[in-house]
Amino acid sequence: MEASIDKYFWLIFPVFWICFCYLIALVSGWKRLADNYATKYKPPGIVWRFESAQLRFAASYSGCLNFSTTKQGLYVSILFLFRPGHESLYIPWSDVQVYTEKKWFRRVVRIQVGSVPILIKEKLAYELRGVAGDGWPKHT
Repeated sequence: MEASIDKYFWLIFPVFWICFCYLIALVSGWKRLADNYATKYKPPGIVWRFESAQLRFAASYSGCLNFSTTKQGLYVSILFLFRPGHESLYIPWSDVQVYTEKKWFRRVVRIQVGSVPILIKEKLAYELRGVAGDGWPKHT
């Protein structure tokens, strides 16, 4: 009996995991961003790995995101295990508004892309801005 439960677990769990990842992408707004900004392009240069962000409806991506930037835009990708439903994104700075706000006793930077917010740590935003240079949108 136990052997059959194990067999079914290994058949069902991957399907469950893929569906769960797609659901998170849909709820968080990642799918909406991917509809306009999905890319296979990976910019050269510095990559900030294992970073965190919060998107729509408090969907938290803790330690599973990679960020990179150029003077033209922001690149965001997710670790392989969470990739179903989460295509890599390259968002032009012209489509972004940047705000600093206080959230739970700390300052965060909101990168607003249409109706989808991407909240990141102020330190990460500072480092991304250093690489993006003049391309970084006006900070309010």
